[in-house]
Amino acid sequence: MEFADKPKGPKGVEVKNLEEVRLLDESFSSAYIAGKGGMRFFERHTNPDFSVGGFVESSAFAASTAYVESKALVLGNAKVADSAQVFDRSIIKGNATVKGNAIIENSAVVSDYAQVCGASIIKNNALIRDNAIIDGSAFVSGFAQVCNHAIVSGYAKLVDYSYVGGHSKVCGHAYIGNEAKITGNAEVRENAIAIGRAFVTDSSKVYGNAHLSGNVLLSDNARVFGNAVLAGDTEIRCYCEISEGYLSSNKPFYSNDAITKYIQHYYHTYKVDISELEKIMRKKE
Repeated sequence: MEFADKPKGPKGVEVKNLEEVRLLDESFSSAYIAGKGGMRFFERHTNPDFSVGGFVESSAFAASTAYVESKALVLGNAKVADSAQVFDRSIIKGNATVKGNAIIENSAVVSDYAQVCGASIIKNNALIRDNAIIDGSAFVSGFAQVCNHAIVSGYAKLVDYSYVGGHSKVCGHAYIGNEAKITGNAEVRENAIAIGRAFVTDSSKVYGNAHLSGNVLLSDNARVFGNAVLAGDTEIRCYCEISEGYLSSNKPFYSNDAITKYIQHYYHTYKVDISELEKIMRKKE
């Protein structure tokens, strides 16, 4: 039986699942799902320009000033407030909140207790979940994920398959791309870049114009800033401060010993290969 042929009850047309709710044409203003967990009711939102909006579950909320496009869904206890806009096949669900001038588009999902605020843009297949907060003019796209208690703000950009989780913070004009991961209590801020499979965790901080790529790992309390560039399989597993030069190594560093200073000094001044630095250190021992 086609939707057009289905009988309409006092709560609209009955459908089997959420995808059928989405597929209803604009002539249907209400629908319901009769499932084992009870009845779920949906009403179409009327947009500020009086166009037909997407379905909003009875337990959810969409402000009269918010825009919800016809194929978008607002479910559960989610809220779309202020002048927020939800386009295409995006879904806002759980106890999530989208407010301010935020834009959610394509097939992006905001769920759980996540908040998207300010003038942030979430698009493509990006997922914002748990207690994550996106604020300012942040931009999240591709298949990027922001979860746990992470905060992305300012003009930060997350693209591709990047991941920001834990209690980490990404802000300023920071750029996180490819398969880079930021977790723990780490911070990436200012004009810093993390791409490739860079992994920043624990209480590490990357800022200034620092650039991480390759399979770089920063843990413990590592600090990378200034114009420093770390690449290759470099692993920093200790407290240290790297503020300049280029470092690409296939051996991890576990302590804040003299080699850190030599890496910075020799690389910056003489462009000495890391293997030569290790030879220098062995001679000094």
